[in-house]
Amino acid sequence: MSLQNRPKGEVRDWILVFHKTCDTLKTDKLHEFYTKNSTLQFANNPELHGLDAIIANFDRIFPLLSSMKHEISSFGNPPHALPLSYFSPSILTPAGDAKKEEFRLHTVGIFTIAYDEETGLGVGVEKDGRRKGVMERLEVYVDLSPVLERIAEVGVGR
Repeated sequence: MSLQNRPKGEVRDWILVFHKTCDTLKTDKLHEFYTKNSTLQFANNPELHGLDAIIANFDRIFPLLSSMKHEISSFGNPPHALPLSYFSPSILTPAGDAKKEEFRLHTVGIFTIAYDEETGLGVGVEKDGRRKGVMERLEVYVDLSPVLERIAEVGVGR
């Protein structure tokens, strides 16, 4: 069975759980979504290869923010099942910003997901009982320059 045959609600729920996890600004559960050999293409930055590199990247970025929230405005499964795409405003607030200014950024993400026929989408379990990641690749297209400019003004991370 391919991803295109999964109920749309199941796929949307998986994306929502992934975003809620990212919105915590913590990396302790990212292994539940990314595979050990995942690739992350984030905006115009170089590709990151492997779970450790992806986690290290977010360990560096998340402290620069005081909040983050993703909202899905639309998503779809192309007929060949992969990749899965979504359009989402991401709402970011730089850490240390006394104005608590929120930046609403239009984001497009393309997931390549490994589907496990036995366990279903996003619920694979390793031998040690931990959930295993199912995302082989994620491409995120967003212009972060307004947030980065505000982070520079506030002086976070210096």
